[in-house]
Amino acid sequence: MTLLAGCIIFAVLGVTFGQIVEPTVAFTAVLDKNLVLENGDTLIPNKILINYGGGYNDKTGIFTAPKSGIYHLGVHAQTSLQSNLWLALYHNDNYVFSIYGRQTEYSDGGANAAILPLKKGDKVHVKARDKSSLLGRPDNIYTTFTGFRLGPLREDDSE
Repeated sequence: MTLLAGCIIFAVLGVTFGQIVEPTVAFTAVLDKNLVLENGDTLIPNKILINYGGGYNDKTGIFTAPKSGIYHLGVHAQTSLQSNLWLALYHNDNYVFSIYGRQTEYSDGGANAAILPLKKGDKVHVKARDKSSLLGRPDNIYTTFTGFRLGPLREDDSE
């Protein structure tokens, strides 16, 4: 079944059973080449796998919530050989979480995720908290920034 066919079936079922079907908000941005970030640099993955709802900006690395809701946001990264990584997720420039990978003999990775309430227009991005060397190749993608809307906010179901 194609994605379009699945969406049409979902929409018909939603209308049939009296449910409102909302457009999907979801993105996945990946790094398919090695990258070194300095402290304070924003991670800007160079390849977009999906960007439903258009909230992710591939020029800035910033996700702007196109509608209010509860969102799942995650980051995964892998160090280049003999290097470290320390990245953090920020919501409207407020720290949310970090990931850390320390390389000794082999590459190391870090991953973290959070479920956050976002208002329409809120911004989420990933920054380096120290010099970070990230591993990536077209056939070996390890660094990802992903997010998707789970549903509406309870206090603001209208958007």
